[in-house]
Amino acid sequence: MNIDVSTWDLIIIHLIIQKLDQESRKEWEHKISDYSDKIPTFSEFSTFLESRFRALEFLEPSTKKETRLKETERPKVFSITSSASSVSCPFCAEAHLLYQCKRFSQDSVQQRRDFVKSKALCFNCFGAKHSATHCKRDTTCRRCGRRHHSLLHLDSEQPPSAQPSRAVEGVKIHNQQPSTHEKSEQKEPGPGNIVAHAAESSGSSNSEIILTTALVKVENKGNCHILRAFLDQGAQLSFVTERAVQLLQLHKIPVNVSVDPSGLGGEKIPLSVPIKHKVQFKIQSICSSFSCVVQAYVVSQVTNPIPSQKVEIHDWQELKKLKMADPGYDTPGHVDMLLGAEVYGLTLTEGIVRNPTSTLTAQNTALGWILSGRTQVTRGTRK
Repeated sequence: MNIDVSTWDLIIIHLIIQKLDQESRKEWEHKISDYSDKIPTFSEFSTFLESRFRALEFLEPSTKKETRLKETERPKVFSITSSASSVSCPFCAEAHLLYQCKRFSQDSVQQRRDFVKSKALCFNCFGAKHSATHCKRDTTCRRCGRRHHSLLHLDSEQPPSAQPSRAVEGVKIHNQQPSTHEKSEQKEPGPGNIVAHAAESSGSSNSEIILTTALVKVENKGNCHILRAFLDQGAQLSFVTERAVQLLQLHKIPVNVSVDPSGLGGEKIPLSVPIKHKVQFKIQSICSSFSCVVQAYVVSQVTNPIPSQKVEIHDWQELKKLKMADPGYDTPGHVDMLLGAEVYGLTLTEGIVRNPTSTLTAQNTALGWILSGRTQVTRGTRK
């Protein structure tokens, strides 16, 4: 190629040109086209870089302006990603955002409100130079749905919809605004305003409410496991524990939802908890050939042990003749999944038997007979 190997100008130029922006590359290609067959030297390339640098330095202010204009045209994804050195909490001056401040969260709600007012911050996003009315962030309080941050929620503020009853508490599923990182993972959107019910303790020392539980077979990757399910006809979704998902080695599907878990898992949690995955699996009856596919959201715990205490049923001889879906219905036990109304409806078959002396009712299903109602507690075994 008639290249003088005593100098490596061409190789050095090639390496540096890969680091330049596309426009600068075009400028360089245009310049060397004037040399015809002459190979450019590094000295000529250095002269080009210096002149290009000065041109860009002169044009930099207008370029920044154009960049800002383009950014305003992009879809707004409200995700705060800032290095610790550039963030300063207005409450304690440490390197974190206000809603992450432990000292701020330890104050009373009224004290937090007063502080936000004194700093003229947005009640919705804690940002400066705008109010909640003009806030462009599409978020609301996770406890009442109004336009303020959940840390500023007062108990006197009620959500627009009706509150769940005292006997049964709701679990709400909300759509989450995906961050830029989450969008890259192509997570599926979650359902909105979905309620799944979980029962609270009866609160009585000598009686217990029996809930409908069943044992089901779940097979995955050649392994079959018997898991315990709570059939809840008041739930619009199904849930499964992380423990069961790991046991079955199920494939997790990323989702973007969160739960207001006042009742799910038997806990009182003030703020909603994100659900990151859902799974799909097939359940089979231990009493018949029935099977169906279930889509369930993955949570750490679906409910407290059912029942909460040991029960006894002595005055119902007919119950002993039924093939129960959960032979251990009378003993407190771990629950692996909550099957919602959709699955519950698929399992129902003809047949109801009622206890003549109490509210206990046995319902025939494709999973076996399920039991519900109030009964007596075995003394000395309360858990």
